[in-house]
Amino acid sequence: TSSNAEATALDNGLWTLSVNATTATATWTALTPGGTPPPARASACYGYDPVRRRLIVFGGEIINDTLADTVEYDVAANTWLAITAPGSPTKRGSAVCTFDQRVNKLALYGGVTSPSGTPQSAAFEYDPSGPLWRAIAPMPNAGSLTFAAPTYSADAGGMMFFGGRTSAIGTSQATWTLRLNGTPRLVLPAALAYDESVLAVMPATVSDVDLTDVHVWTWTQDGG
Repeated sequence: TSSNAEATALDNGLWTLSVNATTATATWTALTPGGTPPPARASACYGYDPVRRRLIVFGGEIINDTLADTVEYDVAANTWLAITAPGSPTKRGSAVCTFDQRVNKLALYGGVTSPSGTPQSAAFEYDPSGPLWRAIAPMPNAGSLTFAAPTYSADAGGMMFFGGRTSAIGTSQATWTLRLNGTPRLVLPAALAYDESVLAVMPATVSDVDLTDVHVWTWTQDGG
Protein backbone atom coordinates (compact mmCIF):
# COMPACT_ATOMS: atom_id res chain seq x y z
CA THR A 1 0.00 0.00 0.00
CA SER A 2 2.40 2.67 -1.27
CA SER A 3 2.45 5.33 -3.95
CA ASN A 4 5.82 4.43 -5.46
CA ALA A 5 7.75 1.41 -6.69
CA GLU A 6 9.11 0.47 -3.26
CA ALA A 7 7.13 -0.64 -0.25
CA THR A 8 6.62 2.10 2.33
CA ALA A 9 3.56 0.71 4.15
CA LEU A 10 2.93 -3.03 4.44
CA ASP A 11 -0.07 -5.19 5.33
CA ASN A 12 -0.27 -8.89 6.18
CA GLY A 13 -4.02 -9.35 5.95
CA LEU A 14 -5.40 -12.49 4.29
CA TRP A 15 -8.47 -12.26 2.08
CA THR A 16 -10.55 -14.59 -0.06
CA LEU A 17 -12.57 -13.64 -3.15
CA SER A 18 -15.81 -15.55 -3.80
CA VAL A 19 -17.15 -15.26 -7.35
CA ASN A 20 -20.76 -15.99 -8.33
CA ALA A 21 -20.74 -16.64 -12.05
CA THR A 22 -24.56 -16.79 -12.22
CA THR A 23 -25.12 -13.30 -10.85
CA ALA A 24 -21.78 -11.91 -12.08
CA THR A 25 -20.92 -10.68 -8.58
CA ALA A 26 -17.89 -11.11 -6.32
CA THR A 27 -17.36 -10.70 -2.59
CA TRP A 28 -14.15 -10.10 -0.64
CA THR A 29 -13.94 -11.61 2.86
CA ALA A 30 -11.20 -11.00 5.42
CA LEU A 31 -9.92 -14.22 7.01
CA THR A 32 -8.71 -14.72 10.57
CA PRO A 33 -6.33 -17.66 10.31
CA GLY A 34 -4.69 -19.50 13.17
CA GLY A 35 -0.97 -19.98 13.61
CA THR A 36 1.53 -17.14 13.46
CA PRO A 37 0.89 -14.82 10.51
CA PRO A 38 4.03 -14.18 8.43
CA PRO A 39 5.51 -10.67 8.52
CA ALA A 40 3.89 -8.16 6.20
CA ARG A 41 5.52 -7.91 2.78
CA ALA A 42 5.08 -6.89 -0.85
CA SER A 43 5.95 -8.67 -4.10
CA ALA A 44 6.19 -12.15 -2.57
CA CYS A 45 6.64 -15.36 -4.55
CA TYR A 46 3.57 -17.55 -4.21
CA GLY A 47 1.62 -20.44 -5.70
CA TYR A 48 -1.42 -22.53 -4.78
CA ASP A 49 -1.09 -26.29 -4.32
CA PRO A 50 -4.54 -27.68 -5.24
CA VAL A 51 -3.72 -31.21 -4.05
CA ARG A 52 -2.72 -30.24 -0.51
CA ARG A 53 -4.95 -27.13 -0.57
CA ARG A 54 -2.16 -24.84 0.58
CA LEU A 55 -0.98 -21.41 -0.47
CA ILE A 56 2.83 -21.42 -0.58
CA VAL A 57 4.60 -18.08 0.00
CA PHE A 58 8.32 -17.35 -0.27
CA GLY A 59 10.24 -14.16 0.38
CA GLY A 60 9.04 -10.75 -0.69
CA GLU A 61 10.00 -7.13 -0.21
CA ILE A 62 9.92 -5.19 3.04
CA ILE A 63 11.00 -1.64 3.67
CA ASN A 64 14.58 -1.34 2.33
CA ASP A 65 15.13 -5.12 2.34
CA THR A 66 13.84 -8.53 1.21
CA LEU A 67 12.93 -11.82 2.94
CA ALA A 68 13.85 -15.49 2.49
CA ASP A 69 11.25 -17.35 4.55
CA THR A 70 8.90 -20.11 3.37
CA VAL A 71 5.39 -20.22 4.80
CA GLU A 72 2.23 -22.10 3.86
CA TYR A 73 -1.42 -21.29 4.47
CA ASP A 74 -3.55 -24.40 5.00
CA VAL A 75 -6.96 -23.63 3.51
CA ALA A 76 -8.80 -26.53 5.17
CA ALA A 77 -7.40 -25.78 8.64
CA ASN A 78 -7.40 -21.98 8.11
CA THR A 79 -3.96 -21.65 9.63
CA TRP A 80 -0.46 -20.41 8.79
CA LEU A 81 2.49 -22.81 8.98
CA ALA A 82 6.16 -21.83 9.13
CA ILE A 83 8.19 -24.20 6.93
CA THR A 84 11.82 -25.21 7.40
CA ALA A 85 13.04 -26.39 4.01
CA PRO A 86 16.72 -27.08 3.20
CA GLY A 87 18.22 -25.53 0.05
CA SER A 88 16.19 -22.34 0.29
CA PRO A 89 17.01 -19.49 -2.13
CA THR A 90 18.64 -16.41 -0.69
CA LYS A 91 16.34 -13.54 0.21
CA ARG A 92 14.56 -12.00 -2.75
CA GLY A 93 11.39 -10.28 -3.87
CA SER A 94 9.45 -9.89 -7.10
CA ALA A 95 10.51 -13.34 -8.32
CA VAL A 96 8.60 -15.09 -11.10
CA CYS A 97 6.63 -17.91 -9.47
CA THR A 98 3.73 -20.30 -9.88
CA PHE A 99 2.76 -23.79 -8.73
CA ASP A 100 3.44 -26.40 -11.41
CA GLN A 101 0.51 -28.83 -11.18
CA ARG A 102 2.20 -31.21 -13.60
CA VAL A 103 4.90 -32.16 -11.08
CA ASN A 104 3.35 -30.69 -7.88
CA LYS A 105 6.20 -28.26 -7.25
CA LEU A 106 6.56 -24.49 -6.95
CA ALA A 107 8.72 -22.96 -9.70
CA LEU A 108 10.75 -19.81 -8.94
CA TYR A 109 12.82 -17.74 -11.35
CA GLY A 110 14.79 -14.51 -10.99
CA GLY A 111 13.79 -11.76 -8.58
CA VAL A 112 15.81 -9.09 -6.79
CA THR A 113 17.78 -9.40 -3.55
CA SER A 114 17.00 -5.80 -2.56
CA PRO A 115 13.97 -3.65 -3.47
CA SER A 116 15.88 -1.65 -6.11
CA GLY A 117 18.52 -4.28 -6.83
CA THR A 118 19.73 -5.93 -10.01
CA PRO A 119 17.44 -8.66 -11.40
CA GLN A 120 18.71 -12.22 -10.87
CA SER A 121 18.73 -15.23 -13.22
CA ALA A 122 18.74 -18.11 -10.70
CA ALA A 123 16.00 -20.76 -10.79
CA PHE A 124 14.67 -22.99 -8.01
CA GLU A 125 11.98 -25.59 -7.42
CA TYR A 126 10.19 -26.22 -4.12
CA ASP A 127 8.93 -29.71 -3.37
CA PRO A 128 6.35 -29.45 -0.56
CA SER A 129 6.44 -33.21 0.06
CA GLY A 130 10.01 -32.85 1.38
CA PRO A 131 9.80 -30.04 2.11
CA LEU A 132 12.87 -29.18 0.04
CA TRP A 133 14.18 -26.35 -2.14
CA ARG A 134 16.55 -27.22 -4.98
CA ALA A 135 18.54 -24.99 -7.31
CA ILE A 136 18.06 -25.90 -10.98
CA ALA A 137 19.83 -24.82 -14.16
CA PRO A 138 17.35 -24.65 -17.05
CA MET A 139 18.80 -24.32 -20.53
CA PRO A 140 18.47 -22.02 -22.29
CA ASN A 141 18.42 -19.43 -19.53
CA ALA A 142 15.84 -16.64 -19.63
CA GLY A 143 18.45 -14.17 -18.34
CA SER A 144 18.17 -11.67 -15.51
CA LEU A 145 14.50 -11.02 -14.83
CA THR A 146 12.06 -9.74 -12.25
CA PHE A 147 8.44 -8.50 -12.19
CA ALA A 148 7.39 -10.80 -15.06
CA ALA A 149 3.77 -11.99 -15.30
CA PRO A 150 3.58 -15.77 -14.69
CA THR A 151 0.90 -18.44 -14.88
CA TYR A 152 0.74 -22.22 -15.01
CA SER A 153 -0.16 -23.71 -18.40
CA ALA A 154 -1.12 -27.38 -18.66
CA ASP A 155 -0.84 -27.17 -22.45
CA ALA A 156 2.69 -25.75 -22.27
CA GLY A 157 3.62 -28.19 -19.50
CA GLY A 158 4.99 -25.68 -17.00
CA MET A 159 5.22 -22.07 -15.86
CA MET A 160 4.75 -19.51 -18.62
CA PHE A 161 5.83 -15.91 -18.04
CA PHE A 162 5.86 -12.74 -20.09
CA GLY A 163 7.82 -9.48 -19.93
CA GLY A 164 9.49 -8.23 -16.78
CA ARG A 165 12.38 -5.98 -15.86
CA THR A 166 15.86 -7.02 -17.03
CA SER A 167 17.84 -4.15 -15.42
CA ALA A 168 17.27 -0.83 -13.67
CA ILE A 169 15.75 0.59 -16.87
CA GLY A 170 15.51 -2.39 -19.25
CA THR A 171 12.35 -4.40 -19.88
CA SER A 172 11.49 -7.57 -21.79
CA GLN A 173 8.64 -8.55 -24.07
CA ALA A 174 9.70 -12.18 -24.39
CA THR A 175 7.52 -15.17 -23.46
CA TRP A 176 9.14 -18.18 -21.77
CA THR A 177 8.05 -21.58 -20.49
CA LEU A 178 9.89 -23.23 -17.58
CA ARG A 179 9.29 -26.98 -17.44
CA LEU A 180 10.34 -28.77 -14.26
CA ASN A 181 11.57 -32.35 -14.39
CA GLY A 182 9.10 -34.76 -12.83
CA THR A 183 9.85 -37.51 -10.32
CA PRO A 184 9.57 -41.04 -11.78
CA ARG A 185 7.11 -43.39 -10.06
CA LEU A 186 7.95 -47.08 -9.72
CA VAL A 187 5.09 -49.42 -8.76
CA LEU A 188 6.11 -52.91 -7.58
CA PRO A 189 3.75 -55.87 -7.16
CA ALA A 190 3.01 -57.57 -3.88
CA ALA A 191 5.91 -59.35 -2.15
CA LEU A 192 7.09 -62.48 -3.96
CA ALA A 193 9.09 -65.44 -2.61
CA TYR A 194 11.54 -67.56 -4.65
CA ASP A 195 13.85 -70.46 -3.86
CA GLU A 196 17.58 -69.95 -4.07
CA SER A 197 19.27 -70.31 -7.48
CA VAL A 198 16.00 -69.64 -9.28
CA LEU A 199 16.03 -67.04 -12.02
CA ALA A 200 12.96 -64.88 -11.43
CA VAL A 201 11.43 -61.89 -13.12
CA MET A 202 9.59 -59.32 -11.04
CA PRO A 203 7.24 -57.17 -13.13
CA ALA A 204 7.04 -53.49 -12.32
CA THR A 205 5.47 -50.38 -13.80
CA VAL A 206 7.26 -47.05 -14.10
CA SER A 207 5.61 -43.77 -15.04
CA ASP A 208 7.36 -40.51 -15.80
CA VAL A 209 6.04 -37.24 -17.20
CA ASP A 210 9.41 -36.73 -18.90
CA LEU A 211 9.50 -39.41 -21.58
CA THR A 212 13.13 -38.74 -22.54
CA ASP A 213 14.49 -39.62 -19.08
CA VAL A 214 16.73 -42.68 -18.73
CA HIS A 215 15.90 -44.82 -15.69
CA VAL A 216 18.44 -47.01 -13.90
CA TRP A 217 17.34 -49.05 -10.88
CA THR A 218 19.67 -50.75 -8.38
CA TRP A 219 18.79 -53.54 -5.98
CA THR A 220 20.16 -53.46 -2.42
CA GLN A 221 19.93 -56.53 -0.17
CA ASP A 222 18.43 -55.61 3.19
CA GLY A 223 19.14 -58.91 4.92
CA GLY A 224 18.97 -62.71 4.73
